[in-house]
Amino acid sequence: MLTIMLLAYRSRLLGMSEPSVIILIPTGLNTYLIQFKKTLINNKWELMLPEYKSDAAYWLIWELKRIQSIMKNLKKSDVLYDIGTEDGDMSALFATKCKIHLFEPAPPPWPIIKQTWEANNLPKPDGYFVGFASNKTNLNPILNDVQGKDKDGWPQCAYEEGEVGHFRHLSQQTDSTPQIKIDDYIQNHGVPTVLNIDAEGSEFEILKGAQGCLITSKPLVFVSVHPEFMYEGFKQFMTELFEYMKALGYKYDLLAVDHELHTVFYHPGGRRYET
Repeated sequence: MLTIMLLAYRSRLLGMSEPSVIILIPTGLNTYLIQFKKTLINNKWELMLPEYKSDAAYWLIWELKRIQSIMKNLKKSDVLYDIGTEDGDMSALFATKCKIHLFEPAPPPWPIIKQTWEANNLPKPDGYFVGFASNKTNLNPILNDVQGKDKDGWPQCAYEEGEVGHFRHLSQQTDSTPQIKIDDYIQNHGVPTVLNIDAEGSEFEILKGAQGCLITSKPLVFVSVHPEFMYEGFKQFMTELFEYMKALGYKYDLLAVDHELHTVFYHPGGRRYET
């Protein structure tokens, strides 16, 4: 949190001219300042992002084809499950297009996610899960915020002290960490028309936990495939994931290859995919 405070203070000292807004985040006995600044994503979409992230030049080219494809395909009527929300920047962009459910296992980013939503005047997410989407459901009632332990439409951890740069990997967690199959989450939250999965190697586990949804609803599925993390964490090969989706009747389009394989899976009898 100290880093965020210093960055916000630095931006004011420099007299930044970009449109910005300062958000106060109460956390216990302290109040922290985060300055949000208008940021151009892929040289096309404007979004208010925390100042400590908005200056990064990579927003002009970051995962260009993946983001362009998602934004092109999202419709107002869609319900997007965003799995691997992290700090919520791209999730906020997608939320400008449709209804969205957020899945992020690490509690520290949630205050940043909430404030990003408010800085962009977005409606509250239609659902959330503070835990892992997985191939099994293991709900810890103390840690699990999906069971109605929310505060004004957000999990309790969104009102606590926030930090950035926190990542959790499913392969490194114990059974005490909340996990849920997409097929089980759907029972209380409705069916997605689009899945967006960026989960640092657990993407195959997530898709296996969504098998019922993939068979019956045939949503459009964007996946950032991490072959190295898949093998390191689960001894799985990328080809297994592609064969699994093929067996369910899905075809795929490889959007780009950089630090991961950005792929979209689409079913001829399901949600339409626009190239």
